[in-house]
Amino acid sequence: MNDTTEESLIAEMGTDTSSEPVYLVQDGESVAISPQQLLENFENGTYSGDTEVRIHPTAPPLPLRRYIREMVWMTYSAHRAPHAEVTELPKFEAAFSSAPIGIVLSDLAGRIQMVNEQFAQLLGYTKEELVGFRVGEVSFSEDRDHEVVLGNRVLSGELPAYQMEKRFIRKDRTVVATLMSVSLSRTEAGTPEYVIAHVVDLTDRKRLERTIAENERLSVVGEFATGVAHDVNNLLQVITASVLEIDSAESETNKAAIAAVMDAVSRGARWTAQLRDYRRERRDNTRRIEVDTFLSHLRPVLQRSVGRSVALELDLAAPLAEVVIASETLERLLLNLTSNASRAMDGAGRLQIRTKFQESTHTLQLEVQDTGIGMTSEVLSRCLDDNFTTYESQGGTGFGLSFVRRVVRQSGGTLEIESALGNGTTVRIAWTC
Repeated sequence: MNDTTEESLIAEMGTDTSSEPVYLVQDGESVAISPQQLLENFENGTYSGDTEVRIHPTAPPLPLRRYIREMVWMTYSAHRAPHAEVTELPKFEAAFSSAPIGIVLSDLAGRIQMVNEQFAQLLGYTKEELVGFRVGEVSFSEDRDHEVVLGNRVLSGELPAYQMEKRFIRKDRTVVATLMSVSLSRTEAGTPEYVIAHVVDLTDRKRLERTIAENERLSVVGEFATGVAHDVNNLLQVITASVLEIDSAESETNKAAIAAVMDAVSRGARWTAQLRDYRRERRDNTRRIEVDTFLSHLRPVLQRSVGRSVALELDLAAPLAEVVIASETLERLLLNLTSNASRAMDGAGRLQIRTKFQESTHTLQLEVQDTGIGMTSEVLSRCLDDNFTTYESQGGTGFGLSFVRRVVRQSGGTLEIESALGNGTTVRIAWTC
């Protein structure tokens, strides 16, 4: 339809005083106005294309430019209707009725002209009830803006068709999710004539997606619970070692052991509080930690975690070097490393923890080295994988090193592991300070 035709149709509509009134939206209220007066006020600049109008008092408001476009199209359709080809209609009806998915035929203004039984059943209407509806009246409002943008791109020729997930409002006011494919039907001259939409019900697919998502969530929770068991087990080792000291030591040692037990219980309580807040939004509790000082204070806990038969040596050469990390997280990282080392040494050997600071690169390096059995190249290549363990028969979970990897990455560090069968293992962590 060219500009001359549109101008003549607008002029013709302006003289049609028998049309039903429309309603101008002013201050949230609807004021009845004739189409003739509406168009005159638009032409003299009183109203703009963004002025809101309603087709009837209870209809959603729409911009005046959309109302005029629909009036032009309806008038144009009325002019050409007597000359339209109708011989193909039975074939179209047969295609509509036999299609296994919903099909909707609407005019360029979005008014439904024809639907098949599958689409009517999807929305809970009869076919006759849906004819004359605007597509927007049975659409979920939040999807309309995107749909209108895509539709305009198809009308302009920028896109040949489009596909989107769209929600419709059923007659009972429930929402149904669909996959809608939209294209244009054109005249022999190439002029857009109708909008054809193919609609697939996604109810079953969405239900399957929810099931899969729930299974994934349960898997994550299971992995998290495994990690919890691993970390709590580290604390229990400290408590067990301290209790053994209470049974066999003198009074002063007993007091120190009792203090260690209480400290381990306190740490366990803090970790339990972290678990309680797992699904809540929590404040960032990271802070700058001077690693050498932190290791010095944590030494008794680390010694008890590895047992008295392991010689724990600290070589701290990075005074004042700090890392931004939560203290509980750094503690768990160190306990995981020392616990793994103790297991690799079968509870007896030498465990060295060293720190050093590279001035040239402002890098703090933490190194944990044991005299354990070491790892084969195959085990070394997989030791950081989630749930991988060579100690499953001894209660290993495979969570320790994967947790270390995750924490190091989240705190901006790098992780390197060096190991050979029979030659122990060295874990190196580096942070830029």
